[in-house]
Amino acid sequence: MTTQEQVRIVLPVPHAAQREVLLSPARNKISVWGRRAGKTLGAIIGITTGHGPLVDGKPMHKGLLQGAKIGWFAPTYPIASEAWRDIKVILGNAWAEKSETERIITMPGGGFLQMISIDNPDAARGKGFDGAVLDEAAMYGEDAWPAAIRPTLSDRQGWAMFLTTPKGLNWFEMLYKAAGTLPGWARWQFPTSVNPTIPESEIETARRELPDLIFRQEYMAEFVSGAGTVFRRETLRYCQIETREGRTEYVLPAANKRYSKDLCRHFVMFDGARTEKKQSDYTVASYFAVTPGNDLLVLEVVRDRIPPDAFEALVRGMNDKHTPGFLGFEPADWNTSPVQALVRQGFKCQKVPPEGTRQTDKLQRSEAAQVIARNGKLYLRAGAPWVTEFESELCAFPMGRHDDQVDTLSMAANEVTEGRVTGKSTSQQMPTAAWVV
Repeated sequence: MTTQEQVRIVLPVPHAAQREVLLSPARNKISVWGRRAGKTLGAIIGITTGHGPLVDGKPMHKGLLQGAKIGWFAPTYPIASEAWRDIKVILGNAWAEKSETERIITMPGGGFLQMISIDNPDAARGKGFDGAVLDEAAMYGEDAWPAAIRPTLSDRQGWAMFLTTPKGLNWFEMLYKAAGTLPGWARWQFPTSVNPTIPESEIETARRELPDLIFRQEYMAEFVSGAGTVFRRETLRYCQIETREGRTEYVLPAANKRYSKDLCRHFVMFDGARTEKKQSDYTVASYFAVTPGNDLLVLEVVRDRIPPDAFEALVRGMNDKHTPGFLGFEPADWNTSPVQALVRQGFKCQKVPPEGTRQTDKLQRSEAAQVIARNGKLYLRAGAPWVTEFESELCAFPMGRHDDQVDTLSMAANEVTEGRVTGKSTSQQMPTAAWVV
């Protein structure tokens, strides 16, 4: 056990935007930040020292050093893990007790911090806090704040700090607007540039490299709608499958080309759902081909709510039907028992993206697919029964109710863009691979 006399807490100096939030007297503070602008660090300072103006020499809103009981909420376990790591570094072993299992820190003066992942709907039930941090609040379901988190503050009239990067026009954007008129609430919007450690040149480079929608949301902290602007129907093209002289060919009328199936690389991408509840996401298997010209063809999509124990049968069925070059699985599925069983049995399984690749959110992961679509190189199989549903999800992204089909497309597009999947050269193999009407 440590004591405050034994260990000194050395907090970083907050930059101007962080200070503005910390000094506000508002009970409920909504701050919207660009990436790496300092939202998490500012909140850690606030929960440690307290925040708001001084009243009789003490901060208006108590922190850990004043004995406050605080809940730090996050939308998922991995996001909670990142904040937990940073909090431990900054507190520097100044706690009296720490539980890694429950993610609870108790300070020598009675202050108490618990990390809670809101993806478990009952995680906050029965708890009471002097303050709550809602990390990446825009990623929560619309009932999380009013039904799960707000009640934890009632007994103690506790404060709340919302910190997030925007995620489209959802419930949080509506709350942000309302905070401008609600008593006891305050709101801020800070771009990445408020962080003095981020060079201006880096931000300008991101502006040039990223699609406008992503840059405005991720760096400028703007609430933007992705519906109809990420993927546009007018950029989608359609392919046909024909048999000529005993050979299967993919016909791309918009490009006046046809390719022999033998010259294309084929693979299947899987996105498994965690449960089979009606409100959960779907399990999706998408069969793709890449032409020698790096056109990405979507040839079949299977989308259904299936029990977890049926996932292996779905994989085997797609493998037997198409004999693809490989089967791709997102990281969340890779370590599951069904996938590892297939690996041991010699199936051509791959983790997508590969180990060591930086993980990003869904919108950023879709960037390669956006570019392929905008360049007129994304083709859907004309007349297939799944096409209408696929198009609808694609054009509603990232504001649609589901995005599982988009996930498999993003996985495929990134593999193509990174050069890990290419068609075979047409040289001396198919003189008519490029066919002009």
